[in-house]
Amino acid sequence: MTDPQIHLLLTCVTIIVSIIAIVVAGKARSAANKFRGDTLKLSQAQVEMGIRSQVNEAKHRIEDFLLTHGDFLAKTEKGGTKITKTEKERADRLKLIGNGRVEGHLNALDEACQKYNDDKVDKVRFQKAWQTEIRQAVKEKSHNEFLQPGHTYHALMGVYDEWENKEKG
Repeated sequence: MTDPQIHLLLTCVTIIVSIIAIVVAGKARSAANKFRGDTLKLSQAQVEMGIRSQVNEAKHRIEDFLLTHGDFLAKTEKGGTKITKTEKERADRLKLIGNGRVEGHLNALDEACQKYNDDKVDKVRFQKAWQTEIRQAVKEKSHNEFLQPGHTYHALMGVYDEWENKEKG
């Protein structure tokens, strides 16, 4: 083989090796992108499970509270029923505790909505899973005192308004 032939052969081999390297790099990039997408979905799923756990725990705390103290509070709320000063004081303390439980539930929903706003969850799946519960929480008459102007539930109300206005408009 002559020098020009060797040079041509080396150039062809270099081109072939370069093409193979490009193909391998493209496949590696594609695999990395798929892995990154899978990792993002897994991360979102973990966040969503954490949200569900927090909200359910807050709801269970309300339910447990009502099971334990609901009858007593209902009795003290009746206008015709006489209650002692001690019962009145107990009822007032229990109302504060009950309000704390409701605020805990609204806080959990607000935190969930913060994660929605920060794109930490799949927004379509989140809306399907939470729209009814968020709507019920916002429209619940007993929650009115917590959702007055100046409230701290900005993410919750923002997500609620976004979804409700989208459906109306």
